[in-house]
Amino acid sequence: MKSRWLSLCASLGLDGTETWVKIHDSYNSPERAYHNFTHIEFCLSMLDEYHALAKNPQQIELAIWFHDLVYDTHSHTNEADSATVAVSFLRETEYHVAVEQLILATEHRSEPQQADSRLIADIDLAILGSSEDAYMQYSKEIRKEYEWVPSVEFHSKRRDILQRLLDRTYIFYTEQMRFRLEEQARKNLKNELDSYQIV
Repeated sequence: MKSRWLSLCASLGLDGTETWVKIHDSYNSPERAYHNFTHIEFCLSMLDEYHALAKNPQQIELAIWFHDLVYDTHSHTNEADSATVAVSFLRETEYHVAVEQLILATEHRSEPQQADSRLIADIDLAILGSSEDAYMQYSKEIRKEYEWVPSVEFHSKRRDILQRLLDRTYIFYTEQMRFRLEEQARKNLKNELDSYQIV
């Protein structure tokens, strides 16, 4: 992972050595059960797989590295705060505005309008279309990150999130990922939603 980060930075004329320490320490934080290096590695593998869809793959890769750098389950501004760190790192390059917008696309609050924003949004949610077992593990990890939230409250808020995803016309914006992941994602989301229903 370190060599990939440093190679990316070198290709852009950046020294990523000091920032690597921040990346390493953040994603290895013990309270992160899901939003850790495994998630970043998964996102990078998806970018590699769908590289042909990217108009600016280096910018997307930068955004992937930074998009969950700040992660506090008590905060509602993690993506924006992560984008601020990215902008600071990239402030002397031409990429900082584009990377900021790509990171903000992972808030999933509205439909991205740019192709690369749509791609990174899909990559960030690709876990939803994984196998049933992998999805169950993901949902357990999310619960662990929010273990401080009482079950009733967590289930209520989680139901709202799942229902908003299911209510979308499509979960995935790119045709290729939609074709591959949409059906399984909807099945996984529905199964989790059903598990929270009050009897």
